[in-house]
Amino acid sequence: MEVQLSYPTGMSHASGSSLFSPPPLYPDADDLPAWYGNIQYLLNISAVGAASCVLLFVFVKLRSDHRIPGPSALFVKLLAVYHATASQIALHCGADARQFLGIERSSFIVLASLSVISLVVALPLNLWAGDVPMGDQFTRTTISHIPAGSPLLWFHFFLMFLVVVIAHLGISRMGDYLRNTRFRDGSGNPSDSNFSSIAIFTIMVQGIPKNLAANKLPLEEFFQHRYPGKVYRVIAPFDICSFEDLIAQWNKVQTEICRLESLVGARTIAGIGEDDGASQGSDNTVWRKLKTLWCTMVSMLGYTDDERLRKLHNLKLVLETKLLDYKEGRAPGAGLAFVIFKDVYTTNMAVKDFQAERKKRPIGRFFPLMELQLGRSRWRVEGLRRLLTSTGITWV
Repeated sequence: MEVQLSYPTGMSHASGSSLFSPPPLYPDADDLPAWYGNIQYLLNISAVGAASCVLLFVFVKLRSDHRIPGPSALFVKLLAVYHATASQIALHCGADARQFLGIERSSFIVLASLSVISLVVALPLNLWAGDVPMGDQFTRTTISHIPAGSPLLWFHFFLMFLVVVIAHLGISRMGDYLRNTRFRDGSGNPSDSNFSSIAIFTIMVQGIPKNLAANKLPLEEFFQHRYPGKVYRVIAPFDICSFEDLIAQWNKVQTEICRLESLVGARTIAGIGEDDGASQGSDNTVWRKLKTLWCTMVSMLGYTDDERLRKLHNLKLVLETKLLDYKEGRAPGAGLAFVIFKDVYTTNMAVKDFQAERKKRPIGRFFPLMELQLGRSRWRVEGLRRLLTSTGITWV
């Protein structure tokens, strides 16, 4: 059976076959302009973004002053903002604004340095030294414009190394700037710009041997070995509670010695008076014998005032020796230490490291000799700032 295809009026068979033929996959490159990768397009987008930022600053930010300033007033205000120090920014806007502006300033310096290298060195090199045919303007500004195997690619490698070094130095300087961190107190008020607290740089280690207060060198060596160059100071305080108990006990002994010395002196004077009265005619031998017998028994048992006075003097010497140990730095410690780091990042890392080790410590683990001397298995490490916050203590 033969099927006849009928075409509408005015359409031939050739035009009908072209109707069912697939369209070309890609249009000709000469038909459409290449808007992507065009430097002019990128410049237009950048100009629109910059104009938007300037208009937002002029018509939104500056209208908070109830009137838009003139050109001279605007220049004076921008100049004052440019010359504002970090302390002034922290005092008026808080530490958060100071840190944000510090990050923005460091980022701008790094990006500006990289942009100078790109525009002065890399861009002319790619434009004039490359000879690979490219279809758009943007690709001719990249390394793809330089042919493979060209010695100029090594120069690009050197530029890449230089960019990495500049970025690393800039980020390191940014980190050094952020280490001078200020924080808010318990009420949310910003801290004083002239005050530098060390609470956020300090960790508290509990469970160390008490003899480390007199010689904390092993503890310092342990933290210096674990965090080289990051430890500022290690403080192992003495046992202040024992010190206060010693002072209270010494005062009590001193008071008791004074009382007994007064009592013995009074008895001596009274005994002299009784001897004088007995020589004048009142002779009671029975009473004197009983009194002598009682004194002999008390003396044998060690309950005389002279014996008590001697023991109190010996106890006073012992207490003075222990108090002298505190003065000369030989007293026992409180069983804890405060480690002050040079930056807050190392402080947080140290707390996390010790807490993770405490959770993952296997049973029957063998410790090195230094850790055994430091009582490492009994340590409990906490950040000092978190402890102060949890106990409700506020600081300025």
